[in-house]
Amino acid sequence: PRVELAWAMKAHQHAEVYFNLISSVDPKFLNLTKVDDQIYSEFRKTFRDLKIDVLDPEELKSEPAKEKWRPFCLRFEGVVEDFNYGTLLRLDCRQPYTEENTIFGE
Repeated sequence: PRVELAWAMKAHQHAEVYFNLISSVDPKFLNLTKVDDQIYSEFRKTFRDLKIDVLDPEELKSEPAKEKWRPFCLRFEGVVEDFNYGTLLRLDCRQPYTEENTIFGE
C-alpha cells in the first residue's frame, strides 16, 4: 500500500504537469516522446478494440488485461524513460480529473 501511494502521489504530480502541457499546446504539435507515433501504432495493434474515450477499469486492471499490458510496456524498455511507470487516467475523457473519474493505471 505505501509503494502504491508513493506511485500515486508521483503520478499526480506528473498528471498536473502533463495536463498543463496538453492544455496549452495544440495536440497536433505535441510530442511527449520521440517515439509517440510508434507507441500509438503498437497500442492500436495490441488493443484494437479498446475504447479510449470512456475507459472500463476492468479492461485495464483485470488479470487478462495485465497479461496484454505487460508485454506492451516492455517493448519500450530502454526506449522510453519510465516505460513502466504508473499513471493517472481519466475514465471519461470529456470529464475533468476528479476522484470519481480517475483511475491509477500501473
